[in-house]
Amino acid sequence: MNLFVFIAFFFAAVFGAETPPNDPPEEEVAAVRGRLAPLQLFSFVTEREFCGYLYRDATGALEFTEMKRGDRDGCTPQMPAGGIVPIASLHTHGAYDPDVPAEFPTVLDMQSDRSEGVNGYVATPGGRLWFAPEVAFEHDLSTFNGQRGRFLPLWKVYYYHRNLLILYRMAAGPFFWLALLAMGLILLGRYHRDILNS
Repeated sequence: MNLFVFIAFFFAAVFGAETPPNDPPEEEVAAVRGRLAPLQLFSFVTEREFCGYLYRDATGALEFTEMKRGDRDGCTPQMPAGGIVPIASLHTHGAYDPDVPAEFPTVLDMQSDRSEGVNGYVATPGGRLWFAPEVAFEHDLSTFNGQRGRFLPLWKVYYYHRNLLILYRMAAGPFFWLALLAMGLILLGRYHRDILNS
């Protein structure tokens, strides 16, 4: 039975779909696309990033701060004044440069948005518009409740093993499947000698 449970958790962890973040409102995406489209062309020509914030004015309409010109691989927007609370940051990633990871939001992009408590939009040289919602985690440290090796509640076993498999996959890189097969054979030999001897 334990082998069956392990296999079920393994396939759920490796092939299971992640829960996507909440999609941004269509109105917000349309406004950001409309603002970043002309800036992206200018960003290609000047080989610079441009950045700013999206906010709602007193009437509830979406507005943008003035877009600031940055460097080849960075831009720090001016925080709006006058009690304006931004709901998202947005910036371009400039022209294509093989030395700059411009096709994806960077860790710094997401850390900045998280520290400011806003969502983030990034327009890349390849024409993508990335939406990076603010990510916040709450850590629950009551899993073991003083009992080593015993998960309470039981559903946390799935996430524990799923996260371990993700960690092992990152650590082993291209050798993950080979390492997983070796571990499976070791466990099979250790706990199911009767199967191997028949």
